[in-house]
Amino acid sequence: MNKVLRGIGIFAVLVFPVCAQDGPRGHWTGSIEIPGQSMAMEVDLDKTANSWAGSIAIPAQNVSGLPLEPITFTNGT
Repeated sequence: MNKVLRGIGIFAVLVFPVCAQDGPRGHWTGSIEIPGQSMAMEVDLDKTANSWAGSIAIPAQNVSGLPLEPITFTNGT
């Protein structure tokens, strides 16, 4: 289950659009298609002193505050 959640989290972060003014910082909502259904997700990203911090929520699975680690960007993406 952890691998599934980690994969969903990584996928979610990669598919959410990036706002040019604040970078990816903020609260992002969306959904992904999984076999047989659509799954709503929420991602929170923030910049810390040295890196990025983030968490994911998947309401359908009663998951919230699941940390996203590591968060890296290459050439602004």
